[in-house]
Amino acid sequence: MNETGIPPSGRGKARGGRLRRGARFLIRRPALLFGGIIVTIFIGAGLLAPWIAPYPYAAQDLASALKSPLSPHHLMGTDQFGRDLFSRILFGARTSFIFAFGVTLLSIVLGVVVGGISGYFGGAVDLILAAVIDLMWAFPIVLAAVLFVGLLGPGLLPAALAITVVNWAGTARIVRGEVIALREREFVEAARALGRGHLFIIFRHMIPNALPAVLVLASFSMGIAILVEASLSFIGLGAQPPLPSWGDLLSEGWEYNQYAPWLVIMPGVSIVVIVLGFNVLGDALREVLDPRLRER
Repeated sequence: MNETGIPPSGRGKARGGRLRRGARFLIRRPALLFGGIIVTIFIGAGLLAPWIAPYPYAAQDLASALKSPLSPHHLMGTDQFGRDLFSRILFGARTSFIFAFGVTLLSIVLGVVVGGISGYFGGAVDLILAAVIDLMWAFPIVLAAVLFVGLLGPGLLPAALAITVVNWAGTARIVRGEVIALREREFVEAARALGRGHLFIIFRHMIPNALPAVLVLASFSMGIAILVEASLSFIGLGAQPPLPSWGDLLSEGWEYNQYAPWLVIMPGVSIVVIVLGFNVLGDALREVLDPRLRER
């Protein structure tokens, strides 16, 4: 018995019960488990790449150029410069994760602020902001990338700005719709009656109710950002050598596709798997967090 009045054996049983309930929860939702495992592996590989990669991503060994997968000392083979492909895939995951996380975070923050203000105030404010949201949502990402590359030069920063300029509008549309549905609810009227300010009501009472939808959208946004970054890097507008990116690995390996297909297969499969993982996770989160889908 301790100061909480719960014997240690009771705490152990309670902890075991929570673990069993968590295990049953995941077993009943295989999509959530599948997507969560893929995303966790991807994030872990990206964050730990400097420690788990067997070679530096730029280390060249021309004597070992174009080694096939499962060759001695090179799990996924090597590229035309003898660089270890497994190490470059790991560092490419790091590049993709940091890029996608930054873009998603900026898009969500901007989308939540603009969508919340637009939906709460309505009237002329909503009319103007809704027009801006629709305009940005319809703006092509590739065109935005070309514009920013022309201003700043090629690289991850222009690519990130290009995706954020378009991507935040999706979050803003979702948040705006949620806030419009909530602004006449009783708890909002009660907050107004208590003299709470507009920003306090928006960010204390309305935005938290929209967070489940934002969380689902963030999962999809991560997958979209990874895919778009790979596309921009493939055409030379994203990550610049020697920094590895899955899109850049695809571009470099395409020239050797006929007699070294692993240079295309490995990064291509990595992109497909992680985008699939984020999409499956987003669908599973939507099912868990949406009461209507959960009841169904």
